[in-house]
Amino acid sequence: MADPWEVYLGKFADTLARPGRTWSEAETAKVWNSLATGPVGQYLYGCAFRGVRNHAIAEEIVQKLLAELSLSRTYDPGEGGPEKFRVWVHACLHNHLTRHFAAQSRERKYLGTPIDPDKIDTVAGTGAKQGILKVEAEIAAQSMLRVLSPRRRDVMTRSLRGESHEEIARALGLTQGNVRQLLFRARRDLHKSFGISLPISS
Repeated sequence: MADPWEVYLGKFADTLARPGRTWSEAETAKVWNSLATGPVGQYLYGCAFRGVRNHAIAEEIVQKLLAELSLSRTYDPGEGGPEKFRVWVHACLHNHLTRHFAAQSRERKYLGTPIDPDKIDTVAGTGAKQGILKVEAEIAAQSMLRVLSPRRRDVMTRSLRGESHEEIARALGLTQGNVRQLLFRARRDLHKSFGISLPISS
């Protein structure tokens, strides 16, 4: 697959060689309109979608990204030339994705282990994709555990982390019989709400 950035950077090389604050209104409009409607814009949307796995959210993130960058005019190529523009846009997209996951993690921070947006180390690449999917999985799991009472949620969270009934009982001051009972009821609640059966430690 051809690199969509190659044509774009070549087309606007003269403009992108200068800081954004020096661009004329016409140059600004051409740069951002072409980015929003061209193959590079579709490529950025694809990067966002691979992160959030939701078409509407991915589109919203890219729209916010392009609106913010076109208005702020903070781009400065320095010694990097037009190629610096590609790096800058990708870094800004990474920041928008990080903000998206950080907002979700704040909403659920009292459930289980807080989600660290820094797990997403870059927009492109296998490591980033795995990091994003891991964050998504944590968000989904925390959202489901939210239906449980605090005691059942605590026991279920520890069980999902791999703690044994004995370890959970010792940590929470319960008997192993209490732990088994709480896990049974927690699994029943989750199955009733979501139709799933979570594995538990023994």
